[in-house]
Amino acid sequence: MLRIHFSPETLQLLDPLIKDIKKEFTHDPRFSIFFKAIERLGSPNDASIKIFSETEKEEALKLLQSKLFGENGSSQNYSFPDNPICYASRPNSLIIRANGNVGKCTVALYDERNHIASLQPDGTLKLVPGRLAPWLRGIENLDLASLACPLVNLPSS
Repeated sequence: MLRIHFSPETLQLLDPLIKDIKKEFTHDPRFSIFFKAIERLGSPNDASIKIFSETEKEEALKLLQSKLFGENGSSQNYSFPDNPICYASRPNSLIIRANGNVGKCTVALYDERNHIASLQPDGTLKLVPGRLAPWLRGIENLDLASLACPLVNLPSS
């Protein structure tokens, strides 16, 4: 899944990325695309973040879907499954930050426990020992609370 965050300030800047995604990924059923509007999640800088109203967000999502799949095109790769298992609990779900740091959770961006690896210049990952396993404990013990949000009660590293 390609998860693409956008805001009122970045919506119109996505056109070149959408063009590349359309060319490289929409024909391949192994990939899905999920556009996610930026939200205020409680940081000290929340007031400075420009966000969409609910109506504007729905309009923006329709616009992005139209740009990616066309007016009458299939949107099968656009949906985000309604699933109680958080993406951060999934072994194959990683976030790659602009600085090359690799994590599991988009909410805990500045939590050191979320820095599980670094993307190296040659494309390999350099894992931080002991950092990945705590995120996957729900898969190991099938604890529904850990699967729903591994950040809750995440052990200290």
